[in-house]
Amino acid sequence: MFHTWKNRPESYTTDDNSVTINAPEGTDYFNDPASELRKRNAPMFVRGVSGDFTVQGRVMPEFTSTFDAGALVFYCSDEVWVKLAFEQTDMGDTSIVTVVTNGLSDDANGEVVDDAEVYLKMTRRDDAIGLYYSVDGERWRMVRLFSLPVPDRTACYVGVSAQSPLGSGCTVRFTGIEFTDHSVEDLRSGV
Repeated sequence: MFHTWKNRPESYTTDDNSVTINAPEGTDYFNDPASELRKRNAPMFVRGVSGDFTVQGRVMPEFTSTFDAGALVFYCSDEVWVKLAFEQTDMGDTSIVTVVTNGLSDDANGEVVDDAEVYLKMTRRDDAIGLYYSVDGERWRMVRLFSLPVPDRTACYVGVSAQSPLGSGCTVRFTGIEFTDHSVEDLRSGV
């Protein structure tokens, strides 16, 4: 499914539709809008994508530190990318977090999820991108719907990522990963 590493981790395991990534300490992808900080070292396991797509899967991070996370990513360059994460926030909870980067990153904490795992889904139709989560893999809730035009669609990738910006590392297991080369029918419901 995924076949290319950007920032290969020291250790990982993979099979047909699951991946476990051990993100090293100090890893993140974030172009801070309030400072000159640029972190671009989180491991990402990706595949090339040039048109519409949908990717989804179950995400199970072993949270130990603030901002530890497992995420779905859409990456075109260090200046244009999207992250849909299940993250331990600086508010002390775990929640669905989105980061959209077009030059600088924005950072939006979403709903709190008290479970140890969550399902994430990302889809693209033309320039529209939809981000969703589910606690059971059946009923999806929209987190964000936005437009992100990219100049060179052939240089983009989609996949999974793990991070531990402030911690000593974070292990994230992704299972039930599904990829299709088309968008969902309804961008608001995610199905």
